[in-house]
Amino acid sequence: MRVQDGSFGSLVGNNRGTISNCYVEGGSVSGNGGVGGLVGGTWRGTIANCYAAGCVLRNMEVGGLVGDNRGTITDCYATGSILGHWYVGGLVGYNFQNKIVNCYSIGSVLGDKDVGGLMGHNEAGEVIDSFWDIDTSGQDWSDGGTGLPTAEMQMQVTFTDVGWDFNTPVWIIGEGVDYPRLLWELTPVLHPEPEITFGTTNTISWEPIAGDVEYYAECAEDANFTFIIYNSGWITETSYEFSGLELGKRYWYSVKARNAAGVESQWSNVESSLQCSLSDAVDIMLSPESLKNENMKNALLNKIDEALEMIDEGDHTSALNKLENDILLKTNGCAESGEPDKNDWIITCEAQGEIYPLVIETIEYVKGLMERSAQYNINQ
Repeated sequence: MRVQDGSFGSLVGNNRGTISNCYVEGGSVSGNGGVGGLVGGTWRGTIANCYAAGCVLRNMEVGGLVGDNRGTITDCYATGSILGHWYVGGLVGYNFQNKIVNCYSIGSVLGDKDVGGLMGHNEAGEVIDSFWDIDTSGQDWSDGGTGLPTAEMQMQVTFTDVGWDFNTPVWIIGEGVDYPRLLWELTPVLHPEPEITFGTTNTISWEPIAGDVEYYAECAEDANFTFIIYNSGWITETSYEFSGLELGKRYWYSVKARNAAGVESQWSNVESSLQCSLSDAVDIMLSPESLKNENMKNALLNKIDEALEMIDEGDHTSALNKLENDILLKTNGCAESGEPDKNDWIITCEAQGEIYPLVIETIEYVKGLMERSAQYNINQ
């Protein structure tokens, strides 16, 4: 629990700027000023596309999202339980001369004076196209907004009839099983991909979405996803390995999600990576000028090709020895001491900074092959 005097919120105490696309999940907040599940007090600021889901406790000016609002709140909601004495609301405790648009609250609300399902006290402000759940809040009155039973709060037409955006969209809903949710809540964020990925497989991963969610990942040969060659199907994991990729080709990846109500998100950001071997990377990235002499590039490529051939033949021990005790030693001076050493073939730290991590990655790749091979032998 967070407790503090003055305006206090789980995310921000006093807001005088713009807060958007953010949330607070769980926990509780308490204090002796304006207290909100997201923001304590807003002063000519803006809050948009946000939600709060924590418990809020306070003497006066207590709100599930904002305690004391003197700014604009648009496309937001609150689900936490609210307990206070005076000016207590499921979304906002006290609203002074400002707008609340396209918002809702569903948490239980308890208090002694000026207690409302959505709004505790609204002084010369506007509450536009906003709602609260009279069943879950335990309140059939609010100083602004429209109170509806749960069944109507879980119908899209309730909100589209007053102009909420389910088309662009801002909002999504699983009708009959859930309330409106902000689209960004359900849209995954794909982790960045390296410029180069070794071998013919690539594992992508993404940030998890809260709740009961499945994911669907795609791999394409072009950035517009015109030629989709692989997909994961619907899975619950937050990573997926694509196999059968061709060396020398770049692939693009994206992922979407769907919740338990069957509502699908938009596609995530797009990431790409070039599939290649270590020798491909060296050939592409290493300029002859960064070597002791120009002939060393071909010599280094030959050594790498020898190691890769050993990997292909399943001789992982020899490949690891070649990589660690020969190739690595010609690329690691800057990583070890901050400058090239006498054993380095690559004589600039800039070039070493490109190649050395790839050698290390190849070494780890071979170690992984050895571990999987050992595990396979144990299970036989």
